[in-house]
Amino acid sequence: QGGGGCIVASGVAEEADALGALRLRGFWAANLEPVWSLGSELARSLAALGMFTQAAGMFSEMRLWDEYIQTLVQLGKRSEAERVVRERLDAAPTPEMWCYLG
Repeated sequence: QGGGGCIVASGVAEEADALGALRLRGFWAANLEPVWSLGSELARSLAALGMFTQAAGMFSEMRLWDEYIQTLVQLGKRSEAERVVRERLDAAPTPEMWCYLG
């Protein structure tokens, strides 16, 4: 009698595994964008709505330096923006970063 319960539980587990495999196939067909793409889109939307502080935090976390610097300027934090530009120039100089300094 004790073994009968294990057979039922085993059948339920196998059915759950089969459903999970079916759902996983659907997941790959969903064509979801990568999380960093969605995050950058959200941060740009926040900036467009004037929510610069939240957008700046997201840009910084995602290391989108151009957008981060522009957002700092919008917030009136020019000295912090200049500090970030100089740090980026030390790490990896780009023409855009030189342009920010004028």
